[in-house]
Amino acid sequence: MQISSNFSTAAIEALRGGSKAAASNALESSSSASGIVAPTDQIDISSEAQSILSGSKVSGDIRTDKVADIRRQIAAGTYDTDEKMSAALDKLLGSFN
Repeated sequence: MQISSNFSTAAIEALRGGSKAAASNALESSSSASGIVAPTDQIDISSEAQSILSGSKVSGDIRTDKVADIRRQIAAGTYDTDEKMSAALDKLLGSFN
């Protein structure tokens, strides 16, 4: 099997050395010299998907005091307690019945 490429190995060597900027420059100069344009990533979202995304906003009131309290507990490492874990496990196991 033969694998060929229109790009120079300079970009690969630059990446191996950890220099993304040098790799990018080598890739650009290689592709410019050979007249090849490097591919770019692109995503197209359908109008249906866009309407679903725009309609998925949180409805109702957000209790900012409750959110702030929970964030403080998480930051302090006190949010997860044995009681909460036990209650969550009981609820999970109850959902299988």
